[in-house]
Formats: sequence, structure tokens, C-alpha cells
Amino acid sequence: MKIFTTVKRKLKRVVAAGLVGATLVTSLTGCGKKNDKAEAGGEKVTTINVGVITAGDKTSFVDDKGKLTGYEIELMRKIDEELPQYKFNFVQLEGPTLFSSLDAKKVDFISGNFRRSDAREEKYYHTYRAYISTPYNIIVFDDNTTINSLEDLEGKKVGTGEGSLMADILNAYIKENNSTIEVVYSTDLVADLSAGRIDAIVMPGRQLDIYNEKYEGLKFKIVGDPVRGKDGCMKDSNAYWYVRKDDESIALRDALSEALYKLRQEGVLTELSNEWYGKDLTAGIDEECEEEVKEMYGIK
Repeated sequence: MKIFTTVKRKLKRVVAAGLVGATLVTSLTGCGKKNDKAEAGGEKVTTINVGVITAGDKTSFVDDKGKLTGYEIELMRKIDEELPQYKFNFVQLEGPTLFSSLDAKKVDFISGNFRRSDAREEKYYHTYRAYISTPYNIIVFDDNTTINSLEDLEGKKVGTGEGSLMADILNAYIKENNSTIEVVYSTDLVADLSAGRIDAIVMPGRQLDIYNEKYEGLKFKIVGDPVRGKDGCMKDSNAYWYVRKDDESIALRDALSEALYKLRQEGVLTELSNEWYGKDLTAGIDEECEEEVKEMYGIK
């Protein structure tokens, strides 16, 4: 039986003082362009606050010039251009607060490589189109010869983020199978792996290149098959954007979904993925899972 789980990692980039751990609201595009957009056609433009994290290398981060950027950020800038009825503003948040900020209506949708789960779908809506798909993999140091599969994690310590979907699934797997895997909640996975506090990391496979590029003197590798859930949406490696589960959010959910699909068909997502990750991480998007979501929402 294969499982997947999710972890968070600590931001190691140097950013301007006051940005880290703070909430900052900024326009996704230039002020001049936004003014033009708001006035075009005389139609009402709704401001949408977008909850994002700044702890994701190449995904969503603040660069050394203080600019918020990354794959997800630049994609949302493109999406904003496609939706004249909305004006996007970023709200920078700590990862664990994204869903609670959505609940509190501090933001209108959240982005952070979020997968599907029964618990999430009971409480929230999410787009029925995905923007990236990266299976979870076991990551270890390159010289590790003892861990080569999921089964080899028995009796080992596996790092994950507290409250993460991967942690929930891993703990369920341990309970169902009387497994001896020990879950260790970590805010700095590479540091804990280096110190021997954990034996392996389970993360989206894209992290391999990021780790090997970022940590000089350390070499990582992926071992075994991708780890997935056993059935239903837990097998879905697609990432979606989440909104509140209310009537007011349906129009936003559908607009985001259609804009995502349009840009995907036009190759924009592929171009952005190649630019930021050096490979097309949208090629594996599971459209059958998307159709399941559409059916769930009654969308034809």
C-alpha cells in the first residue's frame, strides 16, 4: 500500500527586514495597469485578497530585491490579467495560517501546493482545474544505501510538517498497518536530516533539484516509487487553489478554474514551470481527477 504525505520547510532566503513573518498586502500588477483595468468598461472590479506563503523556494518567495515572486506568484499575475472583473492583492502569511485566514475572511483564496482531502473538501471549495502536479517522493542523502522504498522506512524517523496533509495520511497508514514508522514534525527538514534527527524526507519530487542546487556540499536523491494514497482523491497529485465553501465564492472558484485551463491549453503554465523549475511540472496533471471534481460540483 502506498501513501503520500506533505511537509513544510523553513525559509532560508535573505529578505528585507519586516517582511518575514509579517502580513503584507501588495498589488499583483503595476498600479497604472490596475487603474486602467478598474476603469475599463465601467464595470465593477472586485478586489480579491490572495493568501500566499513566502517560504517556498521557486514557488512563492521574496527575492533579494524585496520582490514577491516565484512560479505560483507569476502564474497568478497571468491569471489576474485574464480576469478583468477581479483585482488581485497578495497577503503574505505563515503556511499554517492560510486556511484559518480563509475562514476568518482575511483572504478570498489561498495558494500553497494544496492537494485534495476528504476533510478539506467537506469544509472548502477548490478549483476544479489544477496548476501543477508533483507526486510525493522519499528523499534521502545520495550516499544512503539502506532506504530504497517505502517498506524500508519501517523503524525509521520520517520528517513532516505538523498539521500537514502528508502527516495526516502517514499517521493513518501507521495506524492501519501497525507500522513502526515514527513521524517527526519538523520546521527545517534538511537540518534535521543532516543532524540525524530524521532518516528521510517525504516531499514533492520537485524539491530534489531545489535541495541539490541550494545546499552546497550536500547531495540528495529520490528513492523508490512515488508515495500515494490508496484510493479516491488521495491518489491525486494535482494542486488546487482553495476558496471558502459559500455561494459568494462559487463565481471566483469557477473563474479561476477556467482561466487556469485556458492558460494551460495555451502553454503558459508549461513556460512558467520550465522557467522556474527547469522542467514541465504541469505535464502530469491528472485530468481524470479534475473531471471527478467537476462532477462533484455538478459542472458539465
